Amino acid sequence: MTFCGEVRLDGRPASAELAAAMLAASVVPAADRAVHRDGPVAIAGGNPAVDGWMPARATLRAEGAACLDGLLGDWVTAVWDPVDGCLTLARAPLGTHRILVHRTPERILFGTEMGQLRAAGVPMHVDEVVLAEALARAPTTIDETLVRGVRRLPAGELLEIRPGPGTVAQRAFSSLRGIVPPLHGPDLDAAARAVRAALTAAVDAAVPDEGVGVQLSGGVDSSAVLGVACRMPHRSVRVQPISMVFPGRACDETPFIEAVERHLGVRSLRLTPEPYDWDHWRAWAARAVELPVRPNAAMTHTLLRTARAEGLPVMLTGEGGDDWFHGKRYHFADLARTGRWATLWRQSGTARTPRGMRTRLALMWHHGVRPRPGGARPTVPWLRRDRLAGLGLDERWARSAAADASRFCSADHHGRWRPSILRASGPLFDAFRLSVAATGTGWRHPLHDQRVVRAVLGIAGSTLHAPDLTKRVLRAAVAEVLPPPVRARRDKAFFDLEVVLAVEAAGGPAVLRDGPLVRDGWIDPDAVERAWGPVSAAAHAGRRPAPADDHIVHLWELFGLHTFLVSGGITG
Repeated sequence: MTFCGEVRLDGRPASAELAAAMLAASVVPAADRAVHRDGPVAIAGGNPAVDGWMPARATLRAEGAACLDGLLGDWVTAVWDPVDGCLTLARAPLGTHRILVHRTPERILFGTEMGQLRAAGVPMHVDEVVLAEALARAPTTIDETLVRGVRRLPAGELLEIRPGPGTVAQRAFSSLRGIVPPLHGPDLDAAARAVRAALTAAVDAAVPDEGVGVQLSGGVDSSAVLGVACRMPHRSVRVQPISMVFPGRACDETPFIEAVERHLGVRSLRLTPEPYDWDHWRAWAARAVELPVRPNAAMTHTLLRTARAEGLPVMLTGEGGDDWFHGKRYHFADLARTGRWATLWRQSGTARTPRGMRTRLALMWHHGVRPRPGGARPTVPWLRRDRLAGLGLDERWARSAAADASRFCSADHHGRWRPSILRASGPLFDAFRLSVAATGTGWRHPLHDQRVVRAVLGIAGSTLHAPDLTKRVLRAAVAEVLPPPVRARRDKAFFDLEVVLAVEAAGGPAVLRDGPLVRDGWIDPDAVERAWGPVSAAAHAGRRPAPADDHIVHLWELFGLHTFLVSGGITG
């Protein structure tokens, strides 16, 4: 799904040729290469969302933005209404597809890809403030991008542009974030029934008649999606699990995959990872003007190629289970605030030994009585603090924290959405999701479906949480489709070695020394190499580094940003 175009704010006619040139720069296949031009607006590319081109226009005029709130699926849309003289750009509340906007006094350029904007003449200059926050792992906004002057429309929001007077209004239309999780209820059985009904509907809607591939890792989330897909009573379609296996490595999940196969009576197509292809991802960064995809995510492309070879147009994943069902202790602060000490004590665990009692009291104190609102500001040892002077990062952090505090009605409400984590992970996920869309294979996530998320947001934290078990409600909701080893599974596979091998193939930390991050004074290369040692040694030994040394994600981002700046041709 891709589209792009131009809106003139100065009264001049929009250029159909410019919109066509923008579309030609797309990495995602366009459903329709036609250009729709009407006076000051030109839009290129297919726009299948929101009931199609003309019905969407009529529906928006008649019902307003409220008609978008309950619209299901992962969609983006651009709707021009010549009667009202308004162009509406909008994104699904849980959408993964982007809309990017660049505004000048004369015009607004928009598109779903950064390369489209570059083709329209937008200068590719790095935004130093956004880069500094990315390096510090402390982004303060969701709408700013690494390219100066280019903004990202947040999920669940719309932009209304009226070319004549040149007015632009941005607002949220989704009611999803307004759902405040209750302090108690429903009980586990009722919660599981509600989640199972929502998940069944989400999987049913995501599975085409031609059949579907399911990314099966052997974890609870992907096994749940596969199990529900295999047990749809009213449909008979091909459901083909596809798995990555790592023989001889600590991250290999073959025993769990085999347990799922036996339980559901299916056979997974098993693939082994390919080496990270730096030539491909450097070329990707150059063409798409995006970060290179992380090595553990790049493995997904092997699955997608297999799905296409099998004639399966769509792949399902278990993405979303960690986000919505984990059952973390966000609600502890709400229990303490409202004086529900007995519930808080039960939620802290079951240990009765002196040491266990001290642990439970510590959990109550740190998560309930004195939690850190919004999370602590992260620190990384290789960032040169003097380079941050004058960028106003402290003020931006304070404003962001205050905005987060005012936006949510409870600690649990805030924790479910994790705004600081969403901001930090946004650019990485943008690049990955765009690379998947570029393959032409559908990539759907039933655990991120709006019906599922609405169901889980209506469940109290004290129902989701269990002291000794993550994803309590999800496990209960799909209990009969999970084999006992998966249903009781407590551990999780990590793929640090894939990242380490990719960095080593690129030349290791030394490759950064001649790059812009060191040359422009952002990072200390010696500190990077000191941090790299424990991470690399732990990965090669098949273990996780100590918490104080666990910099694998942050270190990869240095190589991603380095590649983005160099291969993408981003200038200062």
